Amino acid sequence: MTYKDKLIAKYEKNGFRYEIMRRSYKRGEFTDFVIIKGMPKSFKYISPKITKDAFFDIYDLSVNYVMTKKRYDVNPVFIYPDLKTIGALDILEKNEDEVILSPISRLLYVLDKLVREDRIEFIRGKFLSDMPQIDDFLNKGIEKKKVLVGNRYDLPLKFMGVSPYIGFLNPFLSKGGLLINTHFFLMEFTDINTHYSLLGQPVGGLTIRDQTILPYLYNRSALFLYRSGITEIKKIDVTKFGIFVGGNVYRHEGNALIYMRPHAEITPEARGTDIAIVGREVVGYKKGGGMKVPDAGFVLHVEDEVKFRDFKVEYLLYFKRDVIFGIQGGPWLVRDQDIASFFDDPFYVDEPIYFPPTVFPVTWGKKPTARMALGIDAHGELVIVYVHGTNENTYIPKFDSRGFTLSELAEVFDGHEIMDAINLDGGGSAQLYIDRGEVFSPADRRGNPGLKYRRPVSVGIGFF
Repeated sequence: MTYKDKLIAKYEKNGFRYEIMRRSYKRGEFTDFVIIKGMPKSFKYISPKITKDAFFDIYDLSVNYVMTKKRYDVNPVFIYPDLKTIGALDILEKNEDEVILSPISRLLYVLDKLVREDRIEFIRGKFLSDMPQIDDFLNKGIEKKKVLVGNRYDLPLKFMGVSPYIGFLNPFLSKGGLLINTHFFLMEFTDINTHYSLLGQPVGGLTIRDQTILPYLYNRSALFLYRSGITEIKKIDVTKFGIFVGGNVYRHEGNALIYMRPHAEITPEARGTDIAIVGREVVGYKKGGGMKVPDAGFVLHVEDEVKFRDFKVEYLLYFKRDVIFGIQGGPWLVRDQDIASFFDDPFYVDEPIYFPPTVFPVTWGKKPTARMALGIDAHGELVIVYVHGTNENTYIPKFDSRGFTLSELAEVFDGHEIMDAINLDGGGSAQLYIDRGEVFSPADRRGNPGLKYRRPVSVGIGFF
């Protein structure tokens, strides 16, 4: 496609340099994007918290947009992560072999069992089952707008919990900082396949000053910046880390085994203990194998019985111990100064075992949309490229910014002395804030041309 790039504005503020660009095509179409360079002194992990507004927005996005794009054979029920309310529900059934630690996961386990056994219905706006306490809990949740039901009443129910750590980035804006969204997260119905899987759970690793905050999953590309100034792109997952849990350190194929999607959906029967881990928490454990593998986590299998002192998890870096910043996304766009020319990361493409994100557009040179990418140049400076785009099917030529394909995004880095760069979560999630101001409008349209919706996200990173 023939195009011409034009510099719209250029300025410097708080140690960051900004170039706002417009790429013009024939017939009047265009794409706006910004290139930001700087050397931040600190990185801050942002974990938004759920609010009723964010909860309703997730419901609206799923029911009124996602489900209209693709045919699903369920009627979704969204459950607010009010842990105190759920924790007070002491009538939950227990699996004799599996200990489910998360209150919302225990509830989802019971509700899933009721659905599979045809023991619960939604009739005339009310839930009805053979467990009055469950009915009372759900129906009171409807009244309080903490249980939201889809509009496909002829289909089987699918109960889905929402993570307590997904929300809007706006409250975290601070003067002088640069804030972006970063990680993919569970968002589709097909992403939710276990009672440990919650909408909004992030997928992908994050390390700040040697502390791994989020685990690296699915052997996808991660960008690492070391204290020496060296950068690299590595395909990596938790099998390359030591895992500290229950007072012991475990390592894959040493004194433990790790099971992850898409290689395993359920662990094999085996002597020992399976430990389900999401983020930095043990969410459940089970003796004898046969444990479901969380969509946004993994199962650690150990041969002995584990006596937990607490349920916190730490990840120990074995390959390097001087990481200033590490972040996992995918696909990689630049590696060792070579610009990518093809899609080179494992994302879901009709695999028999689902793993998130299940609807990622894996085409390299098609599907232009909003994008977010992060790289490091030869001078050790951070380089962020944020592309303004519009959801497909609602794009208005000459009015909306078209967005970039992954191929176009990679090519933007050419000529900037970039050492390494990776793609981060984009599309309707793409957001960038500078000094309390928002750069470009959101790409999310919910099927409504001209309207713009700010989407809740699971992880933000602040650069200061």
